[in-house]
Amino acid sequence: MRVLFIHRRGVGQFEHLAANLAASGSEVTLITESVDRRLPGVRIVRHRAEPPPRPGVVQSSPLATTEHHVRIGMRVAETLEALVRAEGAPDIILGHIGWGSMMFVKDVVPRSPALGYCEFFYSAEGADVGFDPADVIDLDVRQRLRLRNAAQLVTLDAIEAGLSPTGWAPDRDLP
Repeated sequence: MRVLFIHRRGVGQFEHLAANLAASGSEVTLITESVDRRLPGVRIVRHRAEPPPRPGVVQSSPLATTEHHVRIGMRVAETLEALVRAEGAPDIILGHIGWGSMMFVKDVVPRSPALGYCEFFYSAEGADVGFDPADVIDLDVRQRLRLRNAAQLVTLDAIEAGLSPTGWAPDRDLP
């Protein structure tokens, strides 16, 4: 079986699964921007790092994070496309959906099942902001948080299933 993992910062949460699949004879590849650690039998393919922001883009803009995530997704897609041209499509893809890395995977390999690791969904209430009464949750903050989920929502629309590491995440009011 040919298994592809995608994670922006290395093997991450897939460490044990990737190691076990490699040890059992599966061909395991990781597409990543940076390497956190190497595992026996897991081939690492690095995608190009996200370039510096374009001149004139205001980094405090609510769109800055969304654009950054789209660009990461594009880097992964171009790397995956080159890999598929050279070796064929993987049998299955597992990836973290939080930084845009999985946004365009199904555009490259529409017939390979893709599973997304759904770790966190941002919200202006009941999550990572708003728990401190001194926090000011204004329109700007709400817009930034909503857009922070754009890559995840685009990815969820394309993949076959999402996997949650905790009971808390799927219990959130997701669309």
